[in-house]
Amino acid sequence: MGILKNFGLYIVASIAATVLPYLAIQYWSGIAYRGFMSFDILVLSILFVAFRYRQGKLRLALMSFCFLGGILSLGWDWENLYQESFDFAYWVESFRESWKGIFVLILAFLLQIGSCTFVVSRAKPVGATPAILFILGLVIVHNFMYAINSTVPILEFPALEQLNSYSKNQFNDTRNKLSEATLTAFPDNKSQAVSLKHLDATRTNVIILLESWGVPINVQRMQSEFAVFNTLPHVYSGLQKNDSSRTRFAERTSFGNAINALRVHGFESIYLFGGSDSLQERFRYIPAMEFQKVFFGGNLKGDSCPYAQPGICDKDVAAKIDSLLSEGPLDSTSLTRKMIAWTTLATHFPMKDSATYYRSLQQTQSLIVDLAKKHPEVRFIVLGDHEPLLCPKAFRTAFYQKWVPFVVLN
Repeated sequence: MGILKNFGLYIVASIAATVLPYLAIQYWSGIAYRGFMSFDILVLSILFVAFRYRQGKLRLALMSFCFLGGILSLGWDWENLYQESFDFAYWVESFRESWKGIFVLILAFLLQIGSCTFVVSRAKPVGATPAILFILGLVIVHNFMYAINSTVPILEFPALEQLNSYSKNQFNDTRNKLSEATLTAFPDNKSQAVSLKHLDATRTNVIILLESWGVPINVQRMQSEFAVFNTLPHVYSGLQKNDSSRTRFAERTSFGNAINALRVHGFESIYLFGGSDSLQERFRYIPAMEFQKVFFGGNLKGDSCPYAQPGICDKDVAAKIDSLLSEGPLDSTSLTRKMIAWTTLATHFPMKDSATYYRSLQQTQSLIVDLAKKHPEVRFIVLGDHEPLLCPKAFRTAFYQKWVPFVVLN
């Protein structure tokens, strides 16, 4: 029973290391698929206790190595969370110069260190063989469960994720940095929010997030996708830096900024999405953005399309937007200018092949072109929400990371 108790203490310590970051995600209604046990803390705790009961000159040095390694792992875990969750990153940026935000983060970090240290101080050595078998068995169970449902991992690997992030930044410039050919073909590449810069406060604006519309590394491919919009006058196109490959990030920045900018001018704000409000927990954060009207698949009329994420067809959502743009004022107090936000659905991954993606992308782009032609008095801003993600690696690596195209019509 003693060995089971000690393994239980190590498990509790590994959970104590991850519980505060997990609660932070829940508090900000963020989406970040994380394990509930820290692999780093689990291994370092077992080693720390083993060295603690060992005699020799290197005892204190090895214990210090494990303790400082644990602190470093906890710090990396918070940094990984900052990279994974836009909502948490947004909060950190908001309080960057506030002593309150810094105080809360320091307090949470010290609480993690204290709780892990307290639990580990009550554990005793378990022996090399049982420890190796325990860790190996846990990794096997983690991999097995991850293969079944990747959204509910058991283990979190802060050091490995940090190394993976570093290697991507250092050795994968092909996807992280725009090539000279791309910069030459599309000199207008922005870091600021395009939707905010090109809003027109004198008329109705339609902002469209085109699901999984990324920037291909192949310049000719990107040019052919922009060519769809060339039948319209006043086409303005380019590339925008996207700080996080998350639809939630894109909706919060593109739609949220537009609402705040146009609300003071008396615009009516409307949000449309053909899928379920449970997809990426939109029922949590869309209402918080204070749209005056919200349409999800459940309250939109139209055909149900067999997309990867089932919902109302993009063509029917486009028809709904057409009817909203065609509405006249009901009375002298009605709002005549609108800010309509639409996140498309047809190109949501996974898909069976790349041909399906390109066909769906072109179809949705054609719907947008038809809308803009029919309503030349309306400003249309179209941009990708993120590059293709839930797809085979060979296809995913054909796109730049964290860059999306945009086009401004009318």
